[in-house]
Amino acid sequence: AMASGGGDDGFMAVCDHLRKLKLLLRTGWVNSGVPQPESVAEHMHRTAMLAFTLGTGDKGERVDARRTALLCLVHDVAEATVGDITPQDHVPANVKRDLEDQAMQKFAASMPGNAGLADVLGLWREYETGTTPEAVVARQLDKLEMIVQAAEYERANPSLDLSTFFDEATMCVFTHPTILAWAAAVVASRPARQAQK
Repeated sequence: AMASGGGDDGFMAVCDHLRKLKLLLRTGWVNSGVPQPESVAEHMHRTAMLAFTLGTGDKGERVDARRTALLCLVHDVAEATVGDITPQDHVPANVKRDLEDQAMQKFAASMPGNAGLADVLGLWREYETGTTPEAVVARQLDKLEMIVQAAEYERANPSLDLSTFFDEATMCVFTHPTILAWAAAVVASRPARQAQK
């Protein structure tokens, strides 16, 4: 059982939840046959670090890069409870959001002394709603990091074709001028394929 007293339970519960994110492999890569695919925690870390590269929003307005980084840091935390649900799972968006919201409420409530309760839950909901300039950027960085990773996997594994990760549904997410340019650079960095299907 968990150690008890003085908020130890909450601390241990938070550690255990985050441990699961380090072990949870990204479903898209697993389903695509990527050898040794990354964890959800690895994806969130690089996405959060990328946030520090952007100080402006889609329309050139100032955004708080630190807040964007925090949004990126919490955006997939619910997956420790509900798993990495992908479009291929055919779970309706509202059902996915409700499941994840409940998971985030539970996670936030486990925080010792309610220290991060409002913060973690509020940040996650801000990301999900996607209306603040920081959330708009964070949601694009999520997809940008994904295509960067896809191109890296393709370069490391010449037999892999991860074209489905560069489809229109992904590419149309990019609206920030700088992110658009970076996404184009990522696409250009993909290994040339002699036998494109």
